[in-house]
Amino acid sequence: MGDAMQTLRALDVLKLVAPAMRPGAVVVTDNVGVFKADSVTWVRDPRNGLASMTVPFRSGTEYPVR
Repeated sequence: MGDAMQTLRALDVLKLVAPAMRPGAVVVTDNVGVFKADSVTWVRDPRNGLASMTVPFRSGTEYPVR
């Protein structure tokens, strides 16, 4: 246990939950244009079973679908 912001920096939650996602499940990630996250690269890789695109809302919103 500890500060969630510190814990989540070292842990990519999406990679953990993606195998349990049902077909058609959606994950919305906001501010991807501001915070360049490794998870964006990961969700865009078709080997990971997701189709993803950035929706141009303000700071970028990533919209991956299983």
